Amino acid sequence: NHFDEMDPSDPETIRYSCADSDFALRLYHIFNNWFAHNLPKHRFIAEQLESPAAVYVGLMRCNGVPMDVAAMTAAKENAEQEIEKLKGQIAFLIGDVAIGSNCGTAAFKNYLYKTLKLPVMKQTDKMQPSVDDEAMLLLNDHCREHMPEMAGLFDLVLAYRKWQKLKSTYLDGYLDFVNSTTGRIHPDLMQLATETGRFACRRPNIQNIPQRGQDPVGIRNFIVAPEGWTLLESDYSQAEIRLCAYLSQDKTLLDAYRQGLDVHAITTSAVFGISLEEAMDHGSPEYKHRRTVAKGTMFGIMYGIGGAGLSRNLYTNAGVNLSKEQCSEYISGILRKYTGMAAWQGEMKALAERYQYIETAM
Repeated sequence: NHFDEMDPSDPETIRYSCADSDFALRLYHIFNNWFAHNLPKHRFIAEQLESPAAVYVGLMRCNGVPMDVAAMTAAKENAEQEIEKLKGQIAFLIGDVAIGSNCGTAAFKNYLYKTLKLPVMKQTDKMQPSVDDEAMLLLNDHCREHMPEMAGLFDLVLAYRKWQKLKSTYLDGYLDFVNSTTGRIHPDLMQLATETGRFACRRPNIQNIPQRGQDPVGIRNFIVAPEGWTLLESDYSQAEIRLCAYLSQDKTLLDAYRQGLDVHAITTSAVFGISLEEAMDHGSPEYKHRRTVAKGTMFGIMYGIGGAGLSRNLYTNAGVNLSKEQCSEYISGILRKYTGMAAWQGEMKALAERYQYIETAM
């Protein structure tokens, strides 16, 4: 039976519950002894950090996320119209080739590589011609130079995929999880579901919503405050870079924070080889572009990105189109500026290779 169906005065119920408690206590001692010997810091993390936080995570899930269902339904209809429009524009260029829901069909692949005889710019893990987003970008660059009449196709394909993703994941997907009683989404929030220790969320993944600049639907606007309440959005200021400064003890970064300087301006100066004054000039027509590239490069470096990866990230996240070679130069410029950070990264890689694990500050 379920616990709420059992008679608490029944001796068998009492025996069962006592056995449960006894097993839990025995396991508690077994696990703690193991951790005390092998990972002594684990107990502090579990008891002082994760367990107290779990209480509030449970409250967050129970309270849920209020959603504007009417607005989501209207946006879904608009998305369907946009998808049909893009599908028609693609068909105008390629005819009746079946493209499916994301232009990943065998028919579309054959059209590109066999009918048009385009070069294979990227392959899958199984050594087959790829039609992922990166392949589309590379083919777009090729066609601009060698087959200009087809260059627009790949912009349409990327837009088509983007709208399909928005509709399936954030409109259909989120609507499926709105609780009919509360009018809210109550997602599974998981503290320890990733190897890196980051939070994770599922059913649905509501912590991974597109940024406003990359979302023509405006998914974030569907999260609303209850009547008489206000939603407050807050964020750490440059959390990753501050942590990087602390862990690497890079003198340039530490001095910048101690003096209250604009770290992104210093980074912009290093990336583009310009003076700090020029990097901080809000009136410059290049100000926003330079700062976007510098921030993307800095954050990318902290996660070990290379020239090709940075080129792809800047294009997909900020609409900035730069070559792999340009991006590699920008990465080198930052590493020359923040030598302490570069040395620390090399040291961490060496330690990871030698010991097969790394540690956080805790």
